[in-house]
Amino acid sequence: MDFDIETENKIIKYLETENRQASAVHIRPNKIVILTHGLAILYIQNKICNYKSVLKIIDKYASPKDKWLIKFKDFDYKDFLVSWLTECDRAILKNISMNNKVRHEISNKLIQAYKENRLSPDLEWIYFNYFS
Repeated sequence: MDFDIETENKIIKYLETENRQASAVHIRPNKIVILTHGLAILYIQNKICNYKSVLKIIDKYASPKDKWLIKFKDFDYKDFLVSWLTECDRAILKNISMNNKVRHEISNKLIQAYKENRLSPDLEWIYFNYFS
């Protein structure tokens, strides 16, 4: 599917019409999660036409993970879940880890998860390849 301003506007209109946060929808598949996550991925890849509208939609309707994804530099890391990292591709992980402050915050969270015996093999790999 080609993504253009018309498609973007249709998604925004649908989400505004639904007017529900991702966490408020309990049916599967959760269209709100799917659409807001797709917008978040396109946002961080600089493939969005109307950044202001998309940011507003994500702020209002997206999951905390997607809110973190688009604002990882200014995110309050006390609310961060290390499991979110497993849903990021390598390019996104590399981009996130390039920020020293963020790398430090996430590294601390991963180390804490390790101490609590909650670090999966995937998260260990992520830690050693991006955040150590």
